[in-house]
Order: sequence, then structure tokens, then C-alpha cells
Amino acid sequence: MSEDMMRTFCGNLGLDASVIKDGLNLYREMKASHSQQDLSSSMEYVICLHLAAQKNGHNLDLTKAMKVSGSKSKPKYQNAYRNAQKLLQIKSTLNLKEICLKVGMNDPGIIEETRQAFNLYKNSISKKYGQDKINELDFTKPVYLCAAVHAICKFRKHKI
Repeated sequence: MSEDMMRTFCGNLGLDASVIKDGLNLYREMKASHSQQDLSSSMEYVICLHLAAQKNGHNLDLTKAMKVSGSKSKPKYQNAYRNAQKLLQIKSTLNLKEICLKVGMNDPGIIEETRQAFNLYKNSISKKYGQDKINELDFTKPVYLCAAVHAICKFRKHKI
């Protein structure tokens, strides 16, 4: 039954059938955790497919996912998505190259310039506030890399 539903939602989302197996595994893990998220079954299926698609490197249109899942609003879907990530202990990390590609900057020189700007920022924080502050900040969060990409885009007058 759940595999048929997963196939139906996969088709509605326009995803490759290869994500169904991973989506089912995530769905079973979610059900086994006995979470009290109060989500509809369609929302759970779509979120699990979304996570599986992301894991396999497939893109999924957020607006389409919201409609198929029956979500009333974008923030509600995104909140449920983040909660499912935490529940299933899935870490979403972006690297600098992925961020640059998402904003249309695929020149290796710009990527290297962004990396240098990011390292310069970390060094300036270290000099200004000391190593304790560096240890306190989590530079693995994508927000810092996104800020570096944004700064270089602004410097290069590249529209995002």
C-alpha cells in the first residue's frame, strides 16, 4: 500500500522512480520513531520523497511539493520538512561550489575568490575577537558561505 502511494506521489512530483526506495525507507523510519508531528500522510510521503530526492541529487520544485502534499502555506511545509530532517537525523550541508552553481556563478575563478573572501572573514574574526570566538561560531553552517557568495556577487555586480 505505502509503495503504491509513494509511486503515485513520485509521479505527481515528477521525480525519477529511483528515489522511491529511499523515500520508503525514510517513511518507515519516520513512522517507527512515533513522532507526534500531526502531519497528514500525504505530507509525510512528499517530505520523505523530497528528502530522498535531495539525498540522490535530484531537484524538486518547492511549490509543486507544497501543492501535492496539501500544505496550506510555504512556511508550514518548510517547518515540517526541517522537523523531519531533525527527526531522521539528516544533515543538510552545502558546499561553496553548490551555492555558486545555484546562483549561476560557475566560473572556477569566482569560486576560488569566494573561498578566499570566506577565509579572510574567518581570519579577521579570529584577529578581532580571538580564537574563542572562532570556536563559538559554527562556520560549517551554510549561511556563512552564502554571505561570502553574496559579497562576491555584489562586488562583481552579478545579479542573484
